Amino acid sequence: MGGLVLSCVAAAAIVPSADGASASGPPPVASAVPRDAVPRDAVPAGTAVDGTLVIAHGDDFVAGFADEEVGLVSGAAAVDPTATPVALSTEDALAHVGTDVTAYQMPGQAQLVVPPSELTHDHSTHEHGPEVAADTAAMATGAQSVLMIMFNFANDRRTPWTRAAAEQVLLTDPTSVAAYYSDVSNGELTITGTVTDWIELDATNASCGSNYGTWASEANAKATANGHTLGAYDWIVYNFPSLSCGWSGLAYLGWSGAWINGSPTLRTIAHELGHNFNVHHASTLSCTSASVRVTYSTSCTSSEYGDPASVMGSSTRMHHARHQAVLGYTMPTQQVSTSGTYTIAPMEGTGSPRLLKIAFGTNVDLWLEYRQPTATFDNWTSTNAFVMGVGMRTSGSYSSQSYLLDATPATSTYNDAPLAAGQTFLDAVTGLRITVLSVTGAGATVEIEFAGAPSTTTTTTAPPSATTTTTAPPSATTTTTAPSPTTTTSSPRHVRRGRGYWMLERSGRAHAFGSALHYGDIAGTLSSSATATDLETTPTGLGYWIVDSAGRVKAFGDARRFGDAPAGTLTGSEQVTSLASTRSGAGYWLFTDRGRALAFGDAMHHGDVSTLVLNGPVIGSIPTPTGGGYFMVASDGGIFAFGDAQFVGSMGGFRLNAPVMGLVPDADGRGYWLVGSDGGIFAFDAAFRGSMGTVSLNRPVVGMVRFGDGYLMVGSDGGIFNFSDQGFFGSLGATPPANPIVAVAVLEE
Repeated sequence: MGGLVLSCVAAAAIVPSADGASASGPPPVASAVPRDAVPRDAVPAGTAVDGTLVIAHGDDFVAGFADEEVGLVSGAAAVDPTATPVALSTEDALAHVGTDVTAYQMPGQAQLVVPPSELTHDHSTHEHGPEVAADTAAMATGAQSVLMIMFNFANDRRTPWTRAAAEQVLLTDPTSVAAYYSDVSNGELTITGTVTDWIELDATNASCGSNYGTWASEANAKATANGHTLGAYDWIVYNFPSLSCGWSGLAYLGWSGAWINGSPTLRTIAHELGHNFNVHHASTLSCTSASVRVTYSTSCTSSEYGDPASVMGSSTRMHHARHQAVLGYTMPTQQVSTSGTYTIAPMEGTGSPRLLKIAFGTNVDLWLEYRQPTATFDNWTSTNAFVMGVGMRTSGSYSSQSYLLDATPATSTYNDAPLAAGQTFLDAVTGLRITVLSVTGAGATVEIEFAGAPSTTTTTTAPPSATTTTTAPPSATTTTTAPSPTTTTSSPRHVRRGRGYWMLERSGRAHAFGSALHYGDIAGTLSSSATATDLETTPTGLGYWIVDSAGRVKAFGDARRFGDAPAGTLTGSEQVTSLASTRSGAGYWLFTDRGRALAFGDAMHHGDVSTLVLNGPVIGSIPTPTGGGYFMVASDGGIFAFGDAQFVGSMGGFRLNAPVMGLVPDADGRGYWLVGSDGGIFAFDAAFRGSMGTVSLNRPVVGMVRFGDGYLMVGSDGGIFNFSDQGFFGSLGATPPANPIVAVAVLEE
């Protein structure tokens, strides 16, 4: 899978500023010729590529982060590990993992494009890639064989463990991966396999984020030369000496191929094979209402590997009942749609039903399970909360993540998360009420009551008002309002309300003000040669993207990650300077200082200026209100308009008091403002709201965003200059951060 990749000081002033320049001001100087977008169904314009959709999933258990990339493979499942990047979100791809499609290489697109029509056709599926929407999908049942290929590198010939030790972990120990899946499946899955001797690659261990597929291809060839018949195995696991890859393990979701970075352990191999077998993570939700932690509300964050009762979470416990159903194991499930009393048989037994399913909103279900101790992997004590109560998890599509709800929110641990006997869970959003009446070794009895309509008390779960956070400027430590790293649930009914803003430090640390929430950041994760350059919010306000100068994108909250700047795309010292989201939030553009535009997800490439010699670097970008085009702005004030973007003026060709640091569209989208590092404003078909051009600033202005009826500027010291009808929610000006601020983004109702 070599094609997929997981993971300014102001210039001296010369002339007086031109604050308040009118729409009829400077003539067009640097407008580029717009180019029509390429429709996603315009297949004749591209080169057809046939293959099967897969998702590569990298797991960083230490940092709690997960990276995902959608790709297209063309070879046999257990033989060809290489994939080509596809412009499709993981959410959209989940429903089609393993589906045969025809993708197209479109002009100007960094990734292959899959037309929507390809995702509605009745395509055939591969043996290890059934469509996950089918509840009969059985990715891991019967007799399955695994080949573990151990390899090292031309510059690293370490052999940190023996073949015998790896065989014990994978196949022979009482706590081996084979024993684990035999226990979880109640004998419905039998794993056999082979571990190779150490294979010495000719490749070095450089750039594991993009080269792991290349390593696997060479390892496959050498394993074949050593007498191993790869096609005789159902699944292949690659194991190599530990590297600083940013992930402990990586695997295709619903497809053969797993990479183990470092010593083979039960948790890592069983987890990555779980992805191969088509299950996602077991996460947890942390919800609040009026700043008080509750079991569920409309304001929730999640912890990627938080569930302590699953190997897809933070332990080596058995897959929970919901994931066992996805795996294809016998898991009698009852759909509950009417009020009444129901019994849940223990997950580990043979009774029925062992899983209750309750509709819990648009495309979201609530799953109830009851567990009992087992001898080896679920060896809880008889008084443990997970065997004395009912576990409640939400999830969406058939292969989606699960989210454990905490029925004991007064504590900070999830070890007491199940709903105990005598406890009641009341969801203020739907009016659903669940009470555990009793628990015995034979099962749990629950009373479920449905409300006729959603409760009006949902207003009590709204986030704190902006005024509650404006009593003092937040410091760098006060922005971590949720355990890091965290993400927010992406249920369609969640929309962030309130006003506020975020700032981003060059180090990757994010600061939240007002009703804006801190969903995580990239502080401490940047390479030595990269800096954070931009933060962009999602359309819902429930998350954001952060991009660094190398074009690596991290998604937080409900933001979805669609890819990074492909390896080799940026030339020389070229850097990514900004990220712009599409209207749907299902894609984004990356823009570089040389005027290159890269499109991901549902974003379309409308053209760029990467082939031109620019008078100044491109420092910002903004999409049009329709999403059918975008503007780029250079530091000399030149404006480049593409797609349906309408050029109404620029400062290109004029001597400026200070370099331009940003472009902001006005409220109706027909005009825009430019801001200089001295706080000077240039207005084009937009109302002039004020500036800092005549004021001596402590630090240069580094960014500006539209805010209400005007705009909001930020200085590199975190100082805020608000020229709008919106409130002030704090700044860092009095306590400047350790690293300069590089970007600002707003939350508006």
